[in-house]
Amino acid sequence: MVDKVPKSDLTIILGDVNAKLGKEPAYQKITGKHTLHEETNRNGELLCDFAAANNMIVTSTQFQHEQIHKGPWRSPDHNIINQIDHILVNQNKKETIEDVRSL
Repeated sequence: MVDKVPKSDLTIILGDVNAKLGKEPAYQKITGKHTLHEETNRNGELLCDFAAANNMIVTSTQFQHEQIHKGPWRSPDHNIINQIDHILVNQNKKETIEDVRSL
């Protein structure tokens, strides 16, 4: 479906994808340096594969924020914080995005 959007358009995909993105070098061109998690889970791998196949990047992990602002999901006891909501944009339009945070 993404391949039907004209390349000149800015494509934004956002959602609660339950994808934990880690700091692995293999994904860093797609995720950036500011992920909350150390290791990518299976949904994160699928998200990175989708982004790579569609020439997109995950902007929700491209910008530096305080740790407290990176995790929109918290367990009821506040001991577990997850960054599982993500926003993707076209790689060639990334300069149009100034900052991204998911809440």
